[in-house]
Amino acid sequence: GKSLLLNAFFGKELCAHGPEPLTAEVKKLEELYKGRVQMYDVPGTNAMGEEEHARMQEEFVKRANCVVWVTNARQPLRESELLQIDQIRKYKPEVLVFVNFWNFVDE
Repeated sequence: GKSLLLNAFFGKELCAHGPEPLTAEVKKLEELYKGRVQMYDVPGTNAMGEEEHARMQEEFVKRANCVVWVTNARQPLRESELLQIDQIRKYKPEVLVFVNFWNFVDE
């Protein structure tokens, strides 16, 4: 979800995406506004190697001014995700939440 969102943001294919998680390493994306804004695609924690991905995520969150959290409308937040959000909040970045698969939710 987040890689596809980043591709849409930039208007081009920068991040691999698919039905299964594909981001295994941190990928620096384009710098915006003459280098003052940097964006990274960081592995999600919903894949194999979840503990290592959580460690990588935390290293970037410590320095982030803003964190984008992508969640799935077809399933409630898992307890582990709620714990991660609490961990993120201790560093006090702005948090933007995007909900994907909204088109699959019954009205």
